[in-house]
Amino acid sequence: RNRMRSSCGYLALSVDQEGLLRDMGIPMLPKTVDLRVWYEFYDELVEFWKDHGNFLVDRSENFVLCQWIVRQRMRYKGTFSEPVPLSISQLYLLERIGFPWVSDNREIEWQMMYDKLVEFQKEHGHMQVKRLENGSLYAWMQNQRKRYDNKAKTELSTQQIQQLEKIGFRWSGQL
Repeated sequence: RNRMRSSCGYLALSVDQEGLLRDMGIPMLPKTVDLRVWYEFYDELVEFWKDHGNFLVDRSENFVLCQWIVRQRMRYKGTFSEPVPLSISQLYLLERIGFPWVSDNREIEWQMMYDKLVEFQKEHGHMQVKRLENGSLYAWMQNQRKRYDNKAKTELSTQQIQQLEKIGFRWSGQL
């Protein structure tokens, strides 16, 4: 049931259209894939993101959406039991809203705090976060310095170090 979008729903592709797409190297979805369901879950994910500002869906509150998120990550990594890669438009839509491809909540939370630091820098023109004004961001910054100096339980990844250095993060002293 490969379909193309029309203004009033979905229309089935003709055999010729399917053949042309295959010849161009565009993978066809298995007959079991219903794109309407994918877009319904995507819309639900966007609403969650708008309401919460993140993608940390609690399993106990919305198990079905949480499972859908796990499946998208597996499809992205190519580890899903059915070899159904995400389409280019699905990838675009998920990346457009900043969907994280990692499933490690610690990494997602790190990225959220990094984004807060970037926002703080844009708003104030510096990274001189005061403990009394923004305690959680201040503590997070101190923790990154400890992790960089190997004085914490976990080290920073190379990517995290590069992200922080890109915005001019100072590793020693307080800002």
